[in-house]
Amino acid sequence: MHRPSLLRITVGAAISLIAFGLSGTLLRAESNSAKSALHQFLSPTEGSALCYSQAYDAEQLKGQTEPKMTELSFHVVYGKHPDSKDQSDEYRTYWFRLAARPAGATDTLRVAGECNERTSRIWCGVECDGGGFIVHPNSDSKSVRLVFDRLLRTVGSCEAEELSNLDLGTPGRIFELRMADAALCK
Repeated sequence: MHRPSLLRITVGAAISLIAFGLSGTLLRAESNSAKSALHQFLSPTEGSALCYSQAYDAEQLKGQTEPKMTELSFHVVYGKHPDSKDQSDEYRTYWFRLAARPAGATDTLRVAGECNERTSRIWCGVECDGGGFIVHPNSDSKSVRLVFDRLLRTVGSCEAEELSNLDLGTPGRIFELRMADAALCK
Protein backbone atom coordinates (compact mmCIF):
# COMPACT_ATOMS: atom_id res chain seq x y z
CA MET A 1 0.00 0.00 0.00
CA HIS A 2 1.36 3.38 -1.00
CA ARG A 3 1.27 6.13 1.62
CA PRO A 4 1.33 9.72 0.44
CA SER A 5 4.33 11.66 1.59
CA LEU A 6 4.04 14.66 3.87
CA LEU A 7 5.49 16.79 1.06
CA ARG A 8 2.76 15.69 -1.39
CA ILE A 9 0.05 16.39 1.19
CA THR A 10 1.51 19.82 1.96
CA VAL A 11 1.89 20.77 -1.72
CA GLY A 12 -1.63 19.49 -2.49
CA ALA A 13 -3.10 21.48 0.40
CA ALA A 14 -1.23 24.62 -0.67
CA ILE A 15 -2.47 24.30 -4.26
CA SER A 16 -6.05 23.79 -2.99
CA LEU A 17 -5.81 26.85 -0.75
CA ILE A 18 -4.41 28.98 -3.56
CA ALA A 19 -7.13 27.81 -5.95
CA PHE A 20 -9.82 28.43 -3.35
CA GLY A 21 -8.36 31.86 -2.55
CA LEU A 22 -8.25 32.80 -6.23
CA SER A 23 -11.80 31.65 -6.87
CA GLY A 24 -12.94 33.70 -3.87
CA THR A 25 -11.07 36.68 -5.25
CA LEU A 26 -12.63 36.15 -8.69
CA LEU A 27 -16.08 35.86 -7.15
CA ARG A 28 -15.58 39.08 -5.21
CA ALA A 29 -14.27 40.84 -8.31
CA GLU A 30 -17.24 39.57 -10.33
CA SER A 31 -19.60 40.69 -7.58
CA ASN A 32 -18.02 44.16 -7.46
CA SER A 33 -18.14 44.56 -11.23
CA ALA A 34 -21.75 43.35 -11.28
CA LYS A 35 -22.69 46.10 -8.84
CA SER A 36 -20.86 48.75 -10.80
CA ALA A 37 -23.50 49.18 -13.53
CA LEU A 38 -26.21 49.83 -10.96
CA HIS A 39 -23.95 51.99 -8.79
CA GLN A 40 -22.89 54.01 -11.83
CA PHE A 41 -26.53 54.47 -12.80
CA LEU A 42 -27.59 55.64 -9.33
CA SER A 43 -25.33 56.28 -6.37
CA PRO A 44 -26.02 53.99 -3.39
CA THR A 45 -26.69 57.01 -1.17
CA GLU A 46 -29.83 57.17 0.96
CA GLY A 47 -32.57 59.01 -0.92
CA SER A 48 -30.78 59.34 -4.26
CA ALA A 49 -33.37 59.10 -7.04
CA LEU A 50 -33.87 59.40 -10.79
CA CYS A 51 -37.02 60.06 -12.79
CA TYR A 52 -37.50 59.27 -16.48
CA SER A 53 -40.66 59.81 -18.51
CA GLN A 54 -42.02 59.90 -22.03
CA ALA A 55 -45.38 60.89 -23.48
CA TYR A 56 -46.37 59.77 -26.96
CA ASP A 57 -48.73 61.83 -29.12
CA ALA A 58 -51.10 60.55 -31.81
CA GLU A 59 -48.54 61.15 -34.56
CA GLN A 60 -45.91 59.05 -32.76
CA LEU A 61 -48.42 56.23 -32.19
CA LYS A 62 -49.70 56.18 -35.76
CA GLY A 63 -48.77 53.00 -37.58
CA GLN A 64 -47.70 51.06 -34.50
CA THR A 65 -48.83 47.46 -34.46
CA GLU A 66 -47.71 46.79 -30.87
CA PRO A 67 -49.97 47.77 -27.98
CA LYS A 68 -49.76 51.55 -27.76
CA MET A 69 -48.65 53.45 -24.67
CA THR A 70 -49.41 57.15 -24.39
CA GLU A 71 -47.30 57.70 -21.25
CA LEU A 72 -44.57 55.89 -19.35
CA SER A 73 -42.66 57.02 -16.28
CA PHE A 74 -39.90 55.23 -14.38
CA HIS A 75 -38.76 56.28 -10.89
CA VAL A 76 -35.79 54.54 -9.23
CA VAL A 77 -34.61 55.27 -5.68
CA TYR A 78 -31.89 53.99 -3.37
CA GLY A 79 -32.92 53.57 0.26
CA LYS A 80 -35.56 51.92 2.38
CA HIS A 81 -38.29 50.38 0.24
CA PRO A 82 -41.53 52.13 1.27
CA ASP A 83 -43.50 48.86 1.30
CA SER A 84 -40.89 46.74 3.08
CA LYS A 85 -41.67 45.23 6.45
CA ASP A 86 -37.94 45.38 7.26
CA GLN A 87 -37.46 49.02 8.19
CA SER A 88 -34.15 48.49 9.99
CA ASP A 89 -31.42 51.01 9.33
CA GLU A 90 -29.24 48.32 7.72
CA TYR A 91 -31.70 47.40 4.96
CA ARG A 92 -31.29 49.48 1.80
CA THR A 93 -32.15 48.60 -1.77
CA TYR A 94 -32.72 49.99 -5.24
CA TRP A 95 -36.50 50.13 -5.69
CA PHE A 96 -38.65 51.46 -8.49
CA ARG A 97 -42.10 52.49 -9.57
CA LEU A 98 -43.26 52.33 -13.17
CA ALA A 99 -46.46 53.95 -14.44
CA ALA A 100 -47.93 53.29 -17.87
CA ARG A 101 -51.04 54.53 -19.63
CA PRO A 102 -52.18 52.44 -22.59
CA ALA A 103 -53.77 54.34 -25.47
CA GLY A 104 -57.49 54.79 -24.91
CA ALA A 105 -57.28 53.96 -21.19
CA THR A 106 -58.45 56.33 -18.49
CA ASP A 107 -56.43 54.66 -15.71
CA THR A 108 -52.68 54.58 -15.30
CA LEU A 109 -51.33 51.13 -14.46
CA ARG A 110 -48.63 51.08 -11.82
CA VAL A 111 -46.09 48.46 -10.84
CA ALA A 112 -43.30 48.46 -8.29
CA GLY A 113 -40.40 46.29 -7.23
CA GLU A 114 -36.65 46.17 -6.75
CA CYS A 115 -33.75 46.56 -9.15
CA ASN A 116 -30.57 44.51 -9.00
CA GLU A 117 -27.82 43.13 -11.21
CA ARG A 118 -28.26 40.15 -13.52
CA THR A 119 -25.38 39.21 -15.79
CA SER A 120 -23.89 42.70 -15.50
CA ARG A 121 -27.18 44.33 -16.50
CA ILE A 122 -29.69 46.27 -14.43
CA TRP A 123 -32.84 44.19 -13.98
CA CYS A 124 -36.01 45.55 -12.35
CA GLY A 125 -38.44 42.89 -11.25
CA VAL A 126 -42.09 43.59 -10.52
CA GLU A 127 -43.15 42.39 -7.07
CA CYS A 128 -45.10 39.14 -6.76
CA ASP A 129 -43.52 37.72 -9.93
CA GLY A 130 -45.14 40.29 -12.15
CA GLY A 131 -42.49 40.22 -14.87
CA GLY A 132 -39.74 42.73 -15.30
CA PHE A 133 -37.47 44.72 -17.55
CA ILE A 134 -33.85 45.55 -18.23
CA VAL A 135 -32.62 49.12 -17.83
CA HIS A 136 -30.01 50.39 -20.29
CA PRO A 137 -28.82 53.86 -19.25
CA ASN A 138 -27.54 55.87 -22.19
CA SER A 139 -24.02 57.19 -21.83
CA ASP A 140 -25.22 60.75 -21.25
CA SER A 141 -27.52 59.61 -18.36
CA LYS A 142 -30.22 61.89 -19.76
CA SER A 143 -32.23 58.94 -21.05
CA VAL A 144 -32.74 55.22 -20.51
CA ARG A 145 -33.95 52.38 -22.68
CA LEU A 146 -36.28 49.94 -20.94
CA VAL A 147 -36.44 46.46 -22.49
CA PHE A 148 -39.61 44.67 -21.38
CA ASP A 149 -41.01 41.20 -20.97
CA ARG A 150 -44.23 40.78 -22.95
CA LEU A 151 -46.51 41.31 -19.95
CA LEU A 152 -46.22 43.10 -16.65
CA ARG A 153 -48.71 42.01 -14.05
CA THR A 154 -50.08 44.48 -11.57
CA VAL A 155 -51.75 43.58 -8.31
CA GLY A 156 -53.02 45.54 -5.33
CA SER A 157 -51.03 43.20 -3.05
CA CYS A 158 -49.20 39.88 -3.40
CA GLU A 159 -52.21 38.10 -1.90
CA ALA A 160 -54.68 39.69 -4.33
CA GLU A 161 -56.59 37.40 -6.63
CA GLU A 162 -57.34 40.04 -9.25
CA LEU A 163 -54.55 40.79 -11.68
CA SER A 164 -54.22 43.47 -14.30
CA ASN A 165 -51.94 42.70 -17.21
CA LEU A 166 -50.11 45.40 -19.06
CA ASP A 167 -49.49 43.93 -22.52
CA LEU A 168 -46.38 45.50 -24.00
CA GLY A 169 -46.32 43.43 -27.17
CA THR A 170 -43.46 41.21 -28.22
CA PRO A 171 -40.81 40.30 -25.62
CA GLY A 172 -37.84 42.64 -25.91
CA ARG A 173 -39.90 45.71 -26.74
CA ILE A 174 -37.91 48.86 -26.06
CA PHE A 175 -39.11 52.21 -24.78
CA GLU A 176 -36.76 55.17 -24.52
CA LEU A 177 -37.52 57.59 -21.70
CA ARG A 178 -35.98 61.02 -21.06
CA MET A 179 -34.85 62.33 -17.70
CA ALA A 180 -37.68 64.28 -16.09
CA ASP A 181 -38.33 66.43 -13.06
CA ALA A 182 -38.56 64.28 -9.92
CA ALA A 183 -42.00 65.71 -9.12
CA LEU A 184 -43.39 63.96 -12.19
CA CYS A 185 -42.54 60.54 -10.72
CA LYS A 186 -43.93 61.10 -7.22
